[in-house]
Amino acid sequence: MQQFHPFCSSRCADIDLNRWLSGRYVIPATEDEEEDEEPATEINEGDA
Repeated sequence: MQQFHPFCSSRCADIDLNRWLSGRYVIPATEDEEEDEEPATEINEGDA
């Protein structure tokens, strides 16, 4: 039985969590992804 799945132990899970919280692990983002997050607020007058 793997109680700590996907880790081998609670110690390994804690080490991984600490690395995320301390910023050692990051998910890279590109400028395109950041622009996609902004909501579109343009409204065409002809559409109303």
